[in-house]
Amino acid sequence: MQVLLGRFSYLLLVLHLALFSTAELDPIVIKGSHFFYKTSGSAFFVRGLTYDPSTIASGDSTQRIDPLADGPTCLRDIPYMTALNINVLRIYYVDANADHTTCMNALADAGIYVVTTLGSPTAYINPYTGRWMDFTLAQYTSVVDSLASFTNVLGFDVGERRYNQTLPFLKAAVRDVKQHMRDKAYRDIPIGFTSAMLYPYSGYTELSYMACQEAQADFLGLAMADLTDITSCTPQTDIDAAIELYRNASIPVFGIETGCYTTDPSNDDRTFGYVYRFFAINATASLSGTVVLGFYQEVTRNSTWGLVSVGAGGEEIIPGEAYSALSSVMATVSPTFVASAEYTPTATPGAACPAVRFASPLLPPQPYTPLCSCMMDTLLCTAKKGSIESLDPETALNKIMEPCGNNLTQNCVGLVADGGTGQYGAFSSCNLTAQYSWAVNEYWQTHGDDSCDLDGTAELRGARPAPSGDCKFLLDQAGENGEKTVTAFLNSTPAPTSTSGATTESTTDDASTGKTSLSAGAKAGIGVGVFAFVVFALLGILYFLRRKKQENKAKEAPYEHDEPDLPEYVAPRTETRHLPHPVRPEGQGLMHSPPPQ
Repeated sequence: MQVLLGRFSYLLLVLHLALFSTAELDPIVIKGSHFFYKTSGSAFFVRGLTYDPSTIASGDSTQRIDPLADGPTCLRDIPYMTALNINVLRIYYVDANADHTTCMNALADAGIYVVTTLGSPTAYINPYTGRWMDFTLAQYTSVVDSLASFTNVLGFDVGERRYNQTLPFLKAAVRDVKQHMRDKAYRDIPIGFTSAMLYPYSGYTELSYMACQEAQADFLGLAMADLTDITSCTPQTDIDAAIELYRNASIPVFGIETGCYTTDPSNDDRTFGYVYRFFAINATASLSGTVVLGFYQEVTRNSTWGLVSVGAGGEEIIPGEAYSALSSVMATVSPTFVASAEYTPTATPGAACPAVRFASPLLPPQPYTPLCSCMMDTLLCTAKKGSIESLDPETALNKIMEPCGNNLTQNCVGLVADGGTGQYGAFSSCNLTAQYSWAVNEYWQTHGDDSCDLDGTAELRGARPAPSGDCKFLLDQAGENGEKTVTAFLNSTPAPTSTSGATTESTTDDASTGKTSLSAGAKAGIGVGVFAFVVFALLGILYFLRRKKQENKAKEAPYEHDEPDLPEYVAPRTETRHLPHPVRPEGQGLMHSPPPQ
């Protein structure tokens, strides 16, 4: 009975939000190297927190939780965020198929914006090697589609740079995601990237590369989380270096991951004093704030970055000592900067691209699914179903190297993707099953019929028909060995590709008539859509009538919440302890990088 009452109460809350919440914040825009509120023109500074209820402790690095899709949990947590004076959440994973309305609207009512990565554990740009593939583009654009309507989306992050060879792939992602947003007529939501502070504080030319000419990134998030010094957290020397290094940046720069961790959450020594430095008078001309790690206490190797724990049953939030410490800091930071109308940028994006070591000015081509489909239709030896789809991306890429003799340049030039030299094979952006199929077909053509097995991962199929006119047009551009770049596309739009490489379609072909008819599922979907439209139309009418009634009333009071009970603040100890590195999944981690190249 209590469960039913709880669910009924939640449904009433959702209905209330749908009817009576404006759920809109003033969008954040960019001018020069700063964020501004679009309407008021006042400067906007990031006072952020990572929000990442991960499942790393389960041992499955491919599992992530989308916190924006969990309405009840989001509503439970928001009062504790607003009590911290937070205005931005950093999200690591978004399920594009989930409904984010409840959480995003509640965050908007609380004055909180969101900046999120676009990748998933199985579709992202590897920060070490890079690659830009069709299923990664599909993942990125699907997340954009799911969140673009919310005005409290501050920005999207295409990925992380650890080595410079990754930069061309990140820049290509910015290019293609921005084109998708233009095609969909979305508002101009900022698209940025992440990079670590590298010793001895290199990185300005990398920022200039990402913000130059076309395909300009809109912001840079610095990963500056200290992994050893619990007392100082992110070192002030790093912050001072960033202030100086990015003084003449052409795009906004902010700390996207800062902080430190504790080995004993019950006796937490963290003070977060470094946060003051991000908002000092001489800092705000260069930096636009910081995001602190993190909201939840995720214990790994007996250490944690978090501020709160969750009580038994998941209904109670228990703030730790670090929560009180950060609350004290955030309550007193008061950054200042001139309004947009009074600001003249010292540098502007779009200047000539600088030469960057190990990063070619040539970008990988836009992933184009019809080319990959045409290529697959010509192959006789192909990947056996399930042999590649079940592998994670890095394992699959290593598997592709095997039939290529671990030398793509010599044996599989069509799959080469080298951001350092600017060499990109025509099929290097295809899904992993297609790439493996192309590789095993090349291997089979060299070694004979009995070779199309490769430990049970490949199989022969019957003779293939001659390529269609459209396919011949594309394959001729690709070259006999896939060594060229396809620059002229067909008039039709590429079909969306899932992360497993399967192409999805919403219509079926009637071979007897030559016409395209809707499938039964599509017809049912239309029926459901019509019903949903009627319901939401009625809700819209109710909402409109209520708004008209309120026009003569006083302006609505701002978002209110019950202040959570905070633990008594205890002055921290001052000794320094050296701690081991935390464990994070590949491509999702904290980003103190290897030495600069």
